[in-house]
Amino acid sequence: LIGQIIENISRGLIPANFVVFSFVGTLGVFVHLLILSILLALGGPFILSNGLSTILAMSSNYLLNNYLTFHNLHRLISERIKGFLKYCFVNSFSIFANIGIASQFYLNEFSAITSALFGIIAGLVLNYFLSVNLVFNK
Repeated sequence: LIGQIIENISRGLIPANFVVFSFVGTLGVFVHLLILSILLALGGPFILSNGLSTILAMSSNYLLNNYLTFHNLHRLISERIKGFLKYCFVNSFSIFANIGIASQFYLNEFSAITSALFGIIAGLVLNYFLSVNLVFNK
């Protein structure tokens, strides 16, 4: 509903799906940072912890985007598995960007959380376009 309102106010400049996708992405950031914080508190190395946090956040984002953003487009189990695998593949580009950029910031003595946020922002730009055009297209 909020997405549709924003789309109407912006006269279509900001699609409703983008608003919902961004909300799901925001939840993914919280999932990412929560898991990263837990793994780091348990003594995990940053690069491995950030990579695992990224993959788990991506998984939750796929499920939420399928249901909320794209109205359960992948309904059958086979469609969900195929969609998830496609989502993982196309978003691997943004994952590599996320991990690479976050790692460089971390190696340049930025905090773990700040480094992860820079990585997340880099990955966000790719995620929307890849997902809309390659995963959730009809």
